[in-house]
Amino acid sequence: MQHSPPLFFAGVRLVGGGFLILFVALVLHRPAPRGAAAHGLLFLGGALNYALFYAGLNYGVRFISAGETAVLNYTAPFWIALFAHTILAQPLNRRRITGLILGFGGVGLVVGDKLRPGADPVWGAYAAVLIGALSWGAGSVFFVRYLSQTGLEWAVSLQNIYGAFPLALGWLVFERASLPAPVLSFWFALAFSVLLASFVAQLAFFSLLRRREAAVVGSYIFLVPICAAAAGWFLLAEPISPLAFVGGACVVVGIALVNRAAEPLVQQASTFV
Repeated sequence: MQHSPPLFFAGVRLVGGGFLILFVALVLHRPAPRGAAAHGLLFLGGALNYALFYAGLNYGVRFISAGETAVLNYTAPFWIALFAHTILAQPLNRRRITGLILGFGGVGLVVGDKLRPGADPVWGAYAAVLIGALSWGAGSVFFVRYLSQTGLEWAVSLQNIYGAFPLALGWLVFERASLPAPVLSFWFALAFSVLLASFVAQLAFFSLLRRREAAVVGSYIFLVPICAAAAGWFLLAEPISPLAFVGGACVVVGIALVNRAAEPLVQQASTFV
């Protein structure tokens, strides 16, 4: 964020989205999780899915290009598929691996014009973003493995809120509790992130994790840079290169390969039906 300390922005968006989802849980009278063990698992889920992910992403993006950050970040579907195969015994066959590789290659083509490796690479920044992606992958499978009995809205809400605590600590220590510039673009970005990214997208993502195989849901992550490029073209008149169109096609074909003959999981009651 141009007008906000990154960890502050990430933490506030998590808290905002978390309380919106909490409101939904209360309105729908979802049973709240009880006991220290349940909340400990939710805190760990928040650390994996949000705190470590955002910490790695925000540290890395300070030193490496947006394109390099995107490429490393979108290794997450590979980690999700690998962990789901290892921990949940979900299938990871040749067709599915081919689809993931094709989708990842498509992302590389879409963000290719933003790939600008520096002359003196900061390897710690590359490692931080990669660790963040790995944490996202581990957190997704952790959610399926250990939080399946917690109501969806409570699970997503409390993961958001608990995940904000380590980010708040990082904000106090590393960003010296600095505050954002209260300009219109900051408020617009925050509202967009809270409503769409933290509220709608997170509920949809974790709901899908309970309904479909994790590798299938993870493959949809490849659509994010495609949607971002389309939004940039529509809202900001940003050009889309021919390679980006090819990359988009690769992503669609890759997702189709991963989805082919995927096993639907037992559905559970949730906001998203």
